[in-house]
Amino acid sequence: MKVLYFFISHAAEGFQSFNIHIMEFLNSANKLPGVQVIPGSPIIKSNRELGVEMRFFHIFKNYIPRTIKDILSILYNIKYLVKAIREVRSVKPDIILFRANHNNFYNVLLQKIFKIPLVLEVNSPLTYERIKYNQIYFKNISLLIEKWGWNNADAIYTVSENQKYMIADYGVPKEKIYAIHNGVNLELYTHPPLLIKKNSNKITCIYVGSFRNYHSLAGIINIFSNLYKKYNNIEIKIIGTGETFEKVKKLVESAGLSNTVFLPGYIQYEKIPRYLLQSDI
Repeated sequence: MKVLYFFISHAAEGFQSFNIHIMEFLNSANKLPGVQVIPGSPIIKSNRELGVEMRFFHIFKNYIPRTIKDILSILYNIKYLVKAIREVRSVKPDIILFRANHNNFYNVLLQKIFKIPLVLEVNSPLTYERIKYNQIYFKNISLLIEKWGWNNADAIYTVSENQKYMIADYGVPKEKIYAIHNGVNLELYTHPPLLIKKNSNKITCIYVGSFRNYHSLAGIINIFSNLYKKYNNIEIKIIGTGETFEKVKKLVESAGLSNTVFLPGYIQYEKIPRYLLQSDI
């Protein structure tokens, strides 16, 4: 069985976790007997490959009105559809698998053009998140696109039971939604690299992920600050980077927690077990 897997791989800061998820999925899925998962386009491997047009967009995105951003995200479906049609004709897959992205609807067009089953990977309610943080202008259009994609998909898998029921609230039949929790590559922990020795007897907490608004890391710092006033034998390491990194860093400094809240930034994926294995929580 051939599965053509479409996704967008980000080179931008704070999106490394997306790439890791994709990489591990491809590695694991291709170990299944009789299954061949083939990466499709669009694939953005580096900032250079974004091209002049996308580099311009990323540099000036904070100055572009939300209306223009929304229109561009919708129009990009035309560009991606043309690429995807070539891919499907070349590969001739049995299943089309899409990692859902904001304002994407060319996946449903592919399904209808080629009459091939469409499976959606939904890792988060993207439109809901963008509406909550006031990042989109055409809210109803985005909701309609997302709902149309979910309802037309032959199957959907998501990362939690909570998101499963959130998708079902849009009128999507529950029987075609599957909650598949994120797994762990145990091979990384079979022969872990030399552990980093703990510098103290403090209880070490750890967070590994991106610094995004919806992760509420500022809230974690505030909670930790209150805990630290009662229990000074704790510390926390927050590993990763992203759009809220500087905000969190300033909050740590202003709260006087620099000696117990550590922000090492981005750590290579292969080295993460070293940090996890020497943490307590």
